[in-house]
Amino acid sequence: PNIVLQDEILEQLECLATKAEQEGDLELSEAARNKLTHVRAASMPQETEALNIPRLQRMIDRCAVGAAWCSLLAWEQLLVFTTSFGAILCLLLDARNSLRLKLAMLVGRSAWSPKQPLLAAFLKYALLPNAPP
Repeated sequence: PNIVLQDEILEQLECLATKAEQEGDLELSEAARNKLTHVRAASMPQETEALNIPRLQRMIDRCAVGAAWCSLLAWEQLLVFTTSFGAILCLLLDARNSLRLKLAMLVGRSAWSPKQPLLAAFLKYALLPNAPP
């Protein structure tokens, strides 16, 4: 809360209450004083909830935060491993196809037309997941 704004509200309510008393409008004065009491009570610092939380609950909260961080780290590591494994697999398949193509050319058999390397396709889809096939 803005302390300056609260102070201004308190000051205006005090002025309104005293002015209403001077003019004889007791109902307005009483309403302003009630509102003034509520605003003062709201602006007083409350006990922090951290002091009321039992130690066991704080430990449970810390464990939950730690578990969330560890699960996030494990998920990221799984993604890194899967991506690395996929890249290595594509590289091995590309190398096998390249060797087959060269071997077919050496033996003199007709070689099929080379396809797009799998590693290039893998990297394209890894970096741009929404790319058209």
